[in-house]
Amino acid sequence: MSWNLAAHRRAAEFAATFIDEHVDEMAFLLEHRLWLLHRRASRWPDAAPFEVRLAAHLDAWNMYGPGARARALEHVESVVHAQAPLDEDVVAASAFALGSEFEAPDAAARLVAWIVRSPEALLPAWERGLRMAAGDGLDLAMHAALERAPPSIAQMLIATLGWRRQVQADVVLREFAGHPLRVQETIALALAKTGRSSAGPLLRTALSRHPDSIALASALLALGDTTAWHHVRELASGRDPPSGTLRLLAMHGDLRDEELLRRAPDSVETVGAMGILGSRGLVPDLLRRLCAAEHEPALAGAAADALERIAGAGLREVVRANVAEDGAAPVERVSRDPERWSAFFHDNASRFAEHGRYRGGRTFQPERCLDELAAPDSPFAWRTDAAEEWSLHTRRPMPFEPDSWVAAQRSALRMLGRTR
Repeated sequence: MSWNLAAHRRAAEFAATFIDEHVDEMAFLLEHRLWLLHRRASRWPDAAPFEVRLAAHLDAWNMYGPGARARALEHVESVVHAQAPLDEDVVAASAFALGSEFEAPDAAARLVAWIVRSPEALLPAWERGLRMAAGDGLDLAMHAALERAPPSIAQMLIATLGWRRQVQADVVLREFAGHPLRVQETIALALAKTGRSSAGPLLRTALSRHPDSIALASALLALGDTTAWHHVRELASGRDPPSGTLRLLAMHGDLRDEELLRRAPDSVETVGAMGILGSRGLVPDLLRRLCAAEHEPALAGAAADALERIAGAGLREVVRANVAEDGAAPVERVSRDPERWSAFFHDNASRFAEHGRYRGGRTFQPERCLDELAAPDSPFAWRTDAAEEWSLHTRRPMPFEPDSWVAAQRSALRMLGRTR
């Protein structure tokens, strides 16, 4: 005797249970892969197995067809109307699943229609799911929603399109001057990620009106407008440079900016910029900051990372993750011992010219940025810097983000000549 399970009186209940289980698994995997990619102690390729599982659960969710879509849309509506408990991970998973629909592209349009009406508190969760979605109709739906979306939601949609490298310049540049600055900056950075240089004149006008905007300056530079370097240097010379100014200036790679970095206010950004510039002449300044480890641990940690970025020495030390807890597990980090670093540079003096620029122990070239992107243990912050720096020097858009699908990153790196 055969049984038709679909005819069982509780079939819909069983299906709903399985659909929810797949959504819960996708919620966990979306969050966990992102945690792995951003975690300092992780290797970015380690996220790949979780992404395989994520894709498998999406396939299984799709097997339930209209029932799965209806249940996900019902959940989205309930969350938007505050009729369901807010679980940001499940919100992200719902956006991911609905945005990945190939058989029902209208699902993406319905999803985006609800997003446009959602409270701002949900935006990070929507963005996390939309970034990873793969459906054909999603990008069109996000572009179509921009005209009616409030500024904060339009900003999120544009940032997502830029992350996905799917932004349409003619659409996002409509009424550009009428947008708030934060939306203009997001548009500029999104266009820079795709290399749409036709926006240059608009962005130059915007920068003249908002001279402290590092985002606008960075976008112009990525689009090949080298005149913006002078503007960045002027901002960096001020008493209190806007956040991100020194980092961007260091990417220019002009060793004449050494003194400017020395005079800049002591901060993690200043020290990080020294590591990006990579000048052998800044090593004594970084060693002095290591000596402040006891009183300013964040600054000392940044100095150690900067030295490692310059030298690629591989000096490590093992410490307890939380010195206040007796049972805390030990963790490995870049050594903060100034004596070990002084000895390294003394023993390897012949490798580092006084007025040279270095990355990972080798003379800097744009290809060193690709090395940082490909290295399995390269920290997320370094990979983010490297992607931007490579684009600035080559005037080519980087085809992926450091938290894109691992398979997509590997494919792009192979095309760029890195085979890891």
